[in-house]
Amino acid sequence: MVRQAMTLAQISNRNERTVMAFAFGALLNQQGDDAMSASTTKLATLKEAKQATPTLRKRGSGHAKPRKPLISLNEPGRFYTGHVLAVGGFSAAHLFARIADGRFPKPHKDGKKNWWPTHEVKEALGL
Repeated sequence: MVRQAMTLAQISNRNERTVMAFAFGALLNQQGDDAMSASTTKLATLKEAKQATPTLRKRGSGHAKPRKPLISLNEPGRFYTGHVLAVGGFSAAHLFARIADGRFPKPHKDGKKNWWPTHEVKEALGL
């Protein structure tokens, strides 16, 4: 039982059909040959196997996404990375390349979040 559960966790990144077949077979082996004869038992076992399979969380890209700012560049306030991307019209990789080249000011930090005062963004973009 322990060996089968560890193997199920190890192969969880394969396609769902392979994991389902393995889990279904493991549960049938536990219950014996009686489960093979009744179709309702097969269906119940298949449902149990599906519930027993771990689900994997899809990871994001790690980059900020453009977000529409709530304030304009003429008002005092903060623009976070997503706001700068939306106003500037470029990607996160291009933004940080511009920061490394010195063509865009370095961000201020609020914990882990990067932000820029609106007047700095306006000057850097030439607006």
